[in-house]
Amino acid sequence: MTTQAKQKYTAEFKGSAVKRANESSNVTKTACELGIKENTLYNWVYQYSRPPKGQVLGSIPIIDSSF
Repeated sequence: MTTQAKQKYTAEFKGSAVKRANESSNVTKTACELGIKENTLYNWVYQYSRPPKGQVLGSIPIIDSSF
């Protein structure tokens, strides 16, 4: 049994795929059109919808001026 190497995608490709999926409202169809697994695209959509680490959704970023 052979295993496939994990596919690497650029941040630009991921962002474009997420934008396209959000605009179409059909992740399954978008994933098929892009030739990627549906679950992969669902994960990206979820990751891109979350606020960055250390920031709460709707909050103002805290800037540390002690540097």
